[in-house]
Amino acid sequence: MQLQYSANTVRLNRAKLHMQQQGVSIITCSNRPECRDNILANFFRQDFSPKELLIILNSNSMNLREWRMWTAGFPAVRVFQVDESQSQGACLNYALNYINMGYAAKFDDDDYYAPGYLREQMEVFPGSGAHVVGKSSWFIYFEDSQTLAIFNPNHENSYEEYLTGASLVIKREVFQEVKFRDFSVGEDLWFLKDCMEKGIVIYSSSRFNFVGIRRPNPESHTWQESEEQIMPRCEFVAHTADYGPLIIR
Repeated sequence: MQLQYSANTVRLNRAKLHMQQQGVSIITCSNRPECRDNILANFFRQDFSPKELLIILNSNSMNLREWRMWTAGFPAVRVFQVDESQSQGACLNYALNYINMGYAAKFDDDDYYAPGYLREQMEVFPGSGAHVVGKSSWFIYFEDSQTLAIFNPNHENSYEEYLTGASLVIKREVFQEVKFRDFSVGEDLWFLKDCMEKGIVIYSSSRFNFVGIRRPNPESHTWQESEEQIMPRCEFVAHTADYGPLIIR
């Protein structure tokens, strides 16, 4: 009886390990308490499983205890805090110490990830041979003018050197060779550059299922260019109050 119990336990543990190897650890670093609902909504909206969410608070004024109480009913969600003096790159590297899944996905706290976002990204890995998947062409939405556009068009379903940092999905084994640099601006671009130098394959999926949100005040973003400065690099799609139906596939 004991041997049968042990054999069943081994099989269950192997099955759990296999699922975790195919799963995704979503990492969201934030110093904006007003993004709290959006962070969770993006996670629970994903129709992919298994997944977990690691929230890294990067502001000393954000109350870790309150955030943990707020997420206490969600076993797949964990909240950590690093000192606000630490860079975005340091926050991401800190989170890597706690991931359980075989892939890590970087989600920004203020963007929109459609239900099929993770599923699409994960479906790219087997056929492409990629170690890092993201979006080189992607939808961008300017809230002030209600303008939906495509940033950096015509770089879809192809091997690329540039991907937007908010769209990175990375095989866990990559972090044995490359970590994020200790920067708060451009840490994602340097990560991709370091991957290229190591021969790590980078692939751009389609433009769909993700929207980079631009608020009226450019200074509220890390990327502080205005709509007028960004639009020349975009292809106009529509003026709309509801971009959802236009960005899914």
